[in-house]
Amino acid sequence: MGASIMKRRDTGFISQQHKSAAGKTKNKTASNDRPKRRTTQTPRLIEDDRDKFLQIIKEAARIKSHRELFQLMQSESIQFCIPHQILISAWGDLDGPPLHYDIVSALPGLRTGQLNCRTIDDLLQELYKRWLSHGRQPLLLNSTTDAKLAYSLCNCALHKFLQNDWWLLVHGIIDFRDGNVSLYLALNAGSITSGQSIEDFCARVDPLITQIDIAFRRIAGLKFPRSANPECRSAAGALSAREEQVLMAVSEGKTNTEISDYLDISACTVKNHLQKIMQKLNAANRTEAVAKRLQMGLRPQMYQVAAKTSHGLTIC
Repeated sequence: MGASIMKRRDTGFISQQHKSAAGKTKNKTASNDRPKRRTTQTPRLIEDDRDKFLQIIKEAARIKSHRELFQLMQSESIQFCIPHQILISAWGDLDGPPLHYDIVSALPGLRTGQLNCRTIDDLLQELYKRWLSHGRQPLLLNSTTDAKLAYSLCNCALHKFLQNDWWLLVHGIIDFRDGNVSLYLALNAGSITSGQSIEDFCARVDPLITQIDIAFRRIAGLKFPRSANPECRSAAGALSAREEQVLMAVSEGKTNTEISDYLDISACTVKNHLQKIMQKLNAANRTEAVAKRLQMGLRPQMYQVAAKTSHGLTIC
């Protein structure tokens, strides 16, 4: 009888084990039958910084003045996502001058009406072409690898800034209704990624630049005469940015072939640039052109102009 009771107890225990195991199997099967949660990652800006992004949307939609635009660009929300000291908005026909642009910055001398030199048009057009070549995706540049962006004889506040260490974000918005482009440049003396990986930073950029574009479109662009800044006019003269690059290479003793390789342009183009430079500066030859530039305020220590010889003459 005791053995019979024990047998029944064992049978009951085994039965409970089977029920428990069956229940676990059923639950596991049911779990497998449920639709799996999507793991597609959304931009981290929306996931991690939703409040900041929503605040930017709210503020951008009610911009009514340049002052409010300045305050938005300096706000904690914008500076957290895209740290910058200079923001340039350019629009119009980016394939050829004249361009329209607005500059928002708290740095001295960096105001829209104070930077009306011809070299800015050339700089914007070069960056626009780089952005197109980059597949119209956010483009990050820095002074270490892109130092030649600073090659200009202009002595304005922007080009002085470019002589130091910097990071630059280039991104644009295309209006497919008329094909016009709004290009945005964000410059910072330190890192612009705010400690993020480049991939995470670029994931934030597109929705943010879209909101910044909305804010800029809510106010009219500033009107100013193209020759308003005497410093830029006297320092840059009538030379384009490319002509300045060619002239600086000449001052370093480079031949036309070396300039061609250095600037990635044909030797024929170099020759044409030199002819225009000598015509604009009323110089008889390339040496005289450099000498006249030196008299106009070219600072050798900034542009690395050393004593070179060209056509038997010494350039100091």
